[in-house]
Amino acid sequence: MDLGTTDFSGLSGVIGYKTVLLISKERIASKTIKHHDSPKTPYQRVMDSIHIPASVKYSLSKQLEKLNPFLLRKNMDKKT
Repeated sequence: MDLGTTDFSGLSGVIGYKTVLLISKERIASKTIKHHDSPKTPYQRVMDSIHIPASVKYSLSKQLEKLNPFLLRKNMDKKT
């Protein structure tokens, strides 16, 4: 299944899929204890970052406002 990238907005893949990042991993005897960050979308991680300039965050928020999730889903269904 090839969805392509030309028909969809660049933000369509980062608005709805939450990911959990591994913060630390600790080995105690034979067990490994993993500590994870709270689930966030890639968009939320960019907006929370102090390393991203405010101008980039502003342009991303404007692009997100223009996205229509129903239209994105409809276009994805057409491709499959």
